[in-house]
Amino acid sequence: MILLSVLLVALVGNVWANILPESFDVDVEALPGFKREWASVLEMHAGVISVEEGEESDGNAGLFFWDFRQNSSSGNTCGSRPLVVWLNGGPGCSSMDGALMEIGPLRVADSGHELEWNKGWFEKADLVFIDQPVGTGFSPTSESTPYDTTLVDSTAHLMKFMHRYFDIFHLDSYESIIVAGESYAGQYVPHLARALKDDSRFSSKVDTVLLGNAWLDPNLQSLAYVPYVLDTGVVDPQSDKSSFSYLLSLQDQCQNIQNEEDVSKIPFEAKECENILNKLLMSYKPGPKRCINVYDVSKDDSYPQCGTSWPELLPATTTYLSLAEVQEALHVSGNGMWKECNNDVHRSFTPRNGNYGASLISSLLNDGVHVNLFSGMNDLICNYLGTEAVIRKYAQPYLIAHNYTINTSPSRGIDKFEMDAEWIHSGETAGALWQRGNLTYVQVANASHMVAYDVSEASIGILDLARRANNGTVVKTGENSAVETQSSRNAYRVDAIILAVSTAIVVCVLVYAVYVWRTRPQRYSALANSRPSAYTRYAYEWMAGSGGSSRKKRVHWIDETDDLELASLPQNDKT
Repeated sequence: MILLSVLLVALVGNVWANILPESFDVDVEALPGFKREWASVLEMHAGVISVEEGEESDGNAGLFFWDFRQNSSSGNTCGSRPLVVWLNGGPGCSSMDGALMEIGPLRVADSGHELEWNKGWFEKADLVFIDQPVGTGFSPTSESTPYDTTLVDSTAHLMKFMHRYFDIFHLDSYESIIVAGESYAGQYVPHLARALKDDSRFSSKVDTVLLGNAWLDPNLQSLAYVPYVLDTGVVDPQSDKSSFSYLLSLQDQCQNIQNEEDVSKIPFEAKECENILNKLLMSYKPGPKRCINVYDVSKDDSYPQCGTSWPELLPATTTYLSLAEVQEALHVSGNGMWKECNNDVHRSFTPRNGNYGASLISSLLNDGVHVNLFSGMNDLICNYLGTEAVIRKYAQPYLIAHNYTINTSPSRGIDKFEMDAEWIHSGETAGALWQRGNLTYVQVANASHMVAYDVSEASIGILDLARRANNGTVVKTGENSAVETQSSRNAYRVDAIILAVSTAIVVCVLVYAVYVWRTRPQRYSALANSRPSAYTRYAYEWMAGSGGSSRKKRVHWIDETDDLELASLPQNDKT
């Protein structure tokens, strides 16, 4: 019986290994806005890989992916660059946010029909972005595989995807896998990293976890809202003493939930803790019909959106991913309007009590995985004080076992980490760094919930710091010095290749144009003195970059709902 099982596994594995990788090639000639010279350094694959049993077939539930790998003609091999597996949050929000608005090499222009080159993590790693759980983005469900309900379900589907993805593209020569994400991926990423570490095929490859503004323990991190708004001065408690008093009572209720010793009795996301942020937004408004932007407190938003109307780039990205030509190039034709987030996925996803991503941090650290947490300092909803609270509670076994200490200093009555070093990227202050063994924590200045959207260049340094941590200590405890990062030499090589190819194309076009002009028939043109047509003017604006929208781009993430659902609270506020 055991032999039969082994043979069946081998047979199924061979089925996936026999699928032609070329069937997932992105048709760059058909992809709107893709510039020919980018293909000299970038190769892409996309499509849906089934997560059901048996062979690949239409109608199966599956996970959509879009990967970006350095072109093999550029000297890249799987062993020379790490593979970053990126997941966005929600639950139910597409990882195309990460691909086209954060760390990917391409960004959608304001027009929604063009692409721009972005200095993203592609400079230092190959990238694969996965829409999950099933039902998210371009990932289909089926009758036999409806929406996932738990982290056990979603992790099992991710593991099937990883095995089949590696089978199809023959990727076992990758020596390093970095599991990364942000926001609600604070649940997905640790569970996926744990499953990969426990799998003999991937165990030696998974060396790094990278999490930005991660939602690791919802109830614990909810206790950081009041301290954060006081620390940043976003809220003046004296402006509405009654509301602030009620906020403190909600804080006590949430703390009582945290004090429960029986973890099975603690709801995954307790209403008592959710109410803190809801009440804060209802009570403290920067102006009439305005409210705090929960993703970037340096800005506000209309009430009750409070950040969910962001970003201005999202409509352009939605337009682009909804284009029939784009979907055909990505092998997901017929999906119609692309949706950033799927509320049905969100409503169906109900993780079990106590099964927090945070609970896996210590075991990952002890198994040699380098855990890197970074926080944009302008984010409220998953703020840096909440990240520090998670480190204090969940990394404690690892820290104690290795005789590490956390130095803190009070500020405005709030106990905060003493950072070990200033972080400087490309000659400019980018934030601060703290490291204990395999655990690294980075504070990112002037960044919101989606760090790479705001500081794309500096975010490359975060990946660099994580890679350095794999090779030893980045900074000594309490050193009080500076750590510097910059774009790699390889990054400049990528830009240089693109520039060289672009120049060659331009030169060839000019030479050909001169040849055509010199050999043209000498005849009178009625257009010689005519005014430019509307089409000609549009073409000029497009080439000059003067046409289209010039709206400022902002950042946004949806963790809970598309529209803010405010809890029913006692009416002692001024709404």
